[in-house]
Amino acid sequence: MLWNVLSLIISLSLADSAFYRPSHAEFQETKKIAIKIAKEYQEDKCEIIGIGRSPTVLIAFLKNLNLSNVSYLPLSEMNVFDRVQDINKYNKVFSYFDSMIPHQKKKKLVFVDFSLGGKSYLAQKTLIEAYLQAYHPEIQYEFLALVSEVDEKLIADFNSRSITVIKLKSKAQSPYGPLLWDSMYNATYEPFAPYKSFAPWRDGEPKSNSEFEKFKLLVKSEMTKYKSLGCELIF
Repeated sequence: MLWNVLSLIISLSLADSAFYRPSHAEFQETKKIAIKIAKEYQEDKCEIIGIGRSPTVLIAFLKNLNLSNVSYLPLSEMNVFDRVQDINKYNKVFSYFDSMIPHQKKKKLVFVDFSLGGKSYLAQKTLIEAYLQAYHPEIQYEFLALVSEVDEKLIADFNSRSITVIKLKSKAQSPYGPLLWDSMYNATYEPFAPYKSFAPWRDGEPKSNSEFEKFKLLVKSEMTKYKSLGCELIF
């Protein structure tokens, strides 16, 4: 009865949204990755930070595990930032990082994002590293990258840069697709990210997105449903 009522509430609240419900295979894959991250980077030692809109579903899952060490860094258009030469804009970005990145607790910072070709990912990594080394050299940090398991060249490049790679299958490698990589590749969850697209070197402030709370509720309902079916989510 409770599940039926919850499903109805979610359906009504999302009726005006072009939302996407994760497939069973994608849900299980995301669950596995989220629990692995939560176990590896524990609350008392690490802060987990999703970069940009790509890891939206993973961040929603982690937040629904009631973790206190999960946050989000709105960051877009990194594929064009390498053309910026104005030092004032760099200072603006660093000031933005200082206000958004949870450095105050002095815990290890773990940044998570999806990468297709590597350019945007490496651009944001370079910028975040420069900020941390200049402003908070005492803080440890690590970068996680969600990449296609068949992109051996990108995986080798990231490994050489000490980036922790999480390999994802696509529907081309699995009969159970679409999977998480397919959704990230198609930007399926970006409309539901906690914040809208934001480039910190431009004027303005990041704008929150009310769709994220609806989407997080959807993910929570899926977690509840899987638990009711005997699919344990406790770790």
